Amino acid sequence: MNIKQKILNKLDTFNTSPFLFVGTGISRRYLGAENWKGLLDILASKAEQSDFPYQVFENEARQMLKGINRDIRTEADMYPLIASLIEEKFNPVWYKSEDYSEMRARYKDHAIKGTSPFKIAIADHFKDVSNNTITDGLLLKEVELLKELSKKSIGCIITTNYDTFLEDVFKEHIVYVGQEELFFSPIQGVSEIYKIHGCCNKPETIIINDEDYIDFQNRNAYLASKLLTMFLEHPIIFLGYSISDKNIRTIFESVANCLSVDNLSKLKERLIFIERSRGDKDEISTHSIEFSNKKKIEMTKISLKNFALLYEAILESKTKSRFSLSVLRKIKSEIYEIVLNNDPKGKIALSGVNSEADFRNSQDIEFVMGVGVARELALKGLTGIKAPVIFRDIIINDLFTNPSFNNDYFVEGALSDLLKFNANSIPIYKYISKYNKEIPLPLQVEKHIKNDYDSLLNINLISQRENFPHTTISGLLRNYDDLTCLSKIAVLKEEQIDIDDLYNFLKKMIQSYPGLLEKDGNFKRNHSTGLKRLIKLYDWLVYYPEYIAKKRNAP
Repeated sequence: MNIKQKILNKLDTFNTSPFLFVGTGISRRYLGAENWKGLLDILASKAEQSDFPYQVFENEARQMLKGINRDIRTEADMYPLIASLIEEKFNPVWYKSEDYSEMRARYKDHAIKGTSPFKIAIADHFKDVSNNTITDGLLLKEVELLKELSKKSIGCIITTNYDTFLEDVFKEHIVYVGQEELFFSPIQGVSEIYKIHGCCNKPETIIINDEDYIDFQNRNAYLASKLLTMFLEHPIIFLGYSISDKNIRTIFESVANCLSVDNLSKLKERLIFIERSRGDKDEISTHSIEFSNKKKIEMTKISLKNFALLYEAILESKTKSRFSLSVLRKIKSEIYEIVLNNDPKGKIALSGVNSEADFRNSQDIEFVMGVGVARELALKGLTGIKAPVIFRDIIINDLFTNPSFNNDYFVEGALSDLLKFNANSIPIYKYISKYNKEIPLPLQVEKHIKNDYDSLLNINLISQRENFPHTTISGLLRNYDDLTCLSKIAVLKEEQIDIDDLYNFLKKMIQSYPGLLEKDGNFKRNHSTGLKRLIKLYDWLVYYPEYIAKKRNAP
């Protein structure tokens, strides 16, 4: 039996979708990123003028740890303290050196708020790493398989990586950064990414130094309980870690402390540890990690050279969901919100069950559940759709990947109501450009078509152009933080907008700030307005020309 079939047989013993636990090895594999020591080596050379900059800090850390009798089992045990020592020397250099003047300008708001320059430099480095291009054919195949896995096969991802590779591949997954967001967000356990050590898009969240790790451990009980729930309910596949990795050992130990010996033995069937094969031989074995309290965690260890075999096995396994995971997450989220709030203003329409089902008050309906009425729901134009879904769909393409969505019916029905109940201020060009019927557009839709770019903007924004010093989106992103850019980009002229840059910025904002399109009290109203305005501009720039071309070619 080949290795792929063995993995498939293992996965088919479960009835829930697997979760991935992803470490730096994946970023090294696909982006050429450094491991932890490699990163510290780079930063040490920027902080210490020496032929052996890393060794200077390593030696100092070793002496300090010996002085306080802290156990040093591996070199990795010293990395957080080495990071602290580098940070102490690096920060004054960053504030003063001309080498960092451009970075200081781009991250001015972060620096003013007290974010460590050391973390800013790490974030900036991993933003660059995230843009690295994959050229190896085998690796490209693996990434394409990962993209397929994102649709129906991988429930959630937990990662200690700072780069954005995972959210760039798993585009539909909602991203939560740091312990704070895990603590205070209503996570659904499906189609989500948990970046437990921070992200390069939020430098202040990065966990790297000794103080960070001590604080992380002090608050680890809640995270351990969340992880334990996941471990008990789903198969967990570890990718990109060494079996001796400090982060993995810490997480395993936290979980082990919560379970009896009997329950630990039950857990072992769910833990699958993937490591890169050192030779050409793939193999499956059992591995165990023992802790100081004599408890141990056992798992299946799989050594692989070609990760495509793993990804294909997951795609073919019985754990694959029948439905899009992003849709399932939306359903769970909406039901959770209504149950939590017990708010009579938030309503679910059960079409086919209680059939006041022409949805006469569709503007009040938050969520539509259909029982045996897929065709009827399509004919009604999906009137349960709310404005935030439309704004998100322009960039993320949620609706058009949903087999139940019928664009023609949507344009003829729900789109007019959405305009009416949202002050005529929603994106429409994507939908009308793909409208395939010969009958005219509804009047309520057609009368709001704008024929020039500036008609989408208010006079105040247009008047700012005269003294506006920037001419590109990339220039703005170098000089302002993301939330500030939401208002600044709209000042640019049509010919100054790079559509790809705008798309990438909007995708990042939607994924990094999932509450920004909703009525979320964590964000200022002007930030939400700014994001929606830019989505409408993108919608017009991309789809208005398609609409006009189709109209001209109509018989």
